[in-house]
Amino acid sequence: ALSAWPPEARRLAVVLVITLAFWTTDVVHHVSPAWVALAAALICLWPAARLMPADSFSRLNFAPMFYIAGVLGVAALVSSSGLGVVLADRLLAVLPLAPGADAGNFASLSALACALGTVTTMPGLPAVLTPLAGRLAEATGWPIDAVVMTQVIAFSSVWLPYQVPPLVVGLQMGEVRARDAARLMVPMTALSLILLAPLAYLWWRMAGLFGAGG
Repeated sequence: ALSAWPPEARRLAVVLVITLAFWTTDVVHHVSPAWVALAAALICLWPAARLMPADSFSRLNFAPMFYIAGVLGVAALVSSSGLGVVLADRLLAVLPLAPGADAGNFASLSALACALGTVTTMPGLPAVLTPLAGRLAEATGWPIDAVVMTQVIAFSSVWLPYQVPPLVVGLQMGEVRARDAARLMVPMTALSLILLAPLAYLWWRMAGLFGAGG
């Protein structure tokens, strides 16, 4: 049943709004998004903020920690073994990349990032795709910055919790089953790809991000 937000939910909403405000205005203040996220996390953990129960860590189940270590280990293995590059090469061979075909290039690179993200998980995705940015830029006729930024589409298109290790910790601390989280994440990701990705493409095109090809 719907009810009024408890005080801790309102305090968390304020923290999230301020965090998003700093993230969207980094071009003005030049503070790294990583530092902003770290500050928000510290505020959430600060006892005086009263955002987490006092016994949260005393009843923490360490099983997800080992799970996350395994996920990060897989990501590192895929990256260091060259498997990620092999997968990317195979996918690149079938992608219809061509200079001037900006819409198709955007869709192809976004699909490539999303596909690799299911194997490497999100922490390992930049380690695999970023070294290929030069080749992708040559194939699309885009600046390297535009090629690298397509990884962000994958970051916001997470189908299952295991792809984002911190999410697993949050689900465990909130006592939310992975199955229930997936039931929410799948439609949200579908909406993100159907609605938000095209809007991102239009915005990038208006901003001239594709260079001469845009």
